[in-house]
Amino acid sequence: MKSLYQILLILLFAPLALAGPGHSHAHGHSDEKVAELSEEEIIKAATKRVAEAIETKKPVEGIPLDSTWEQVSDQEKSIVRKGKGFYILKFVQKEEDKNLFLLMSSSGELYDANFDGEFNGLAK
Repeated sequence: MKSLYQILLILLFAPLALAGPGHSHAHGHSDEKVAELSEEEIIKAATKRVAEAIETKKPVEGIPLDSTWEQVSDQEKSIVRKGKGFYILKFVQKEEDKNLFLLMSSSGELYDANFDGEFNGLAK
């Protein structure tokens, strides 16, 4: 009878032991909210993303950004729209009379960039 009791206990608790510590069903999902950057921080993040695009020669609408975009002054960088979870920023290159628009997450991730400021899928 004692061995039957031991077998039942093993069968009862074996699945718990096999699950391991800290087993979670979230699989990559977090309840933590991603921190939103301030407007000043989002402009700094956008400046960094432009520098990265120049360095990696990543094109915007098929056109690689040249180093003149790094020379845009802070006064020529602005937030033109803020929505739920995103910003649209505008960099003005006065010498060539061009505008670069960046669609960024409120945490500083670059989603898209273009020269007309129109981003598909955003509510007006």
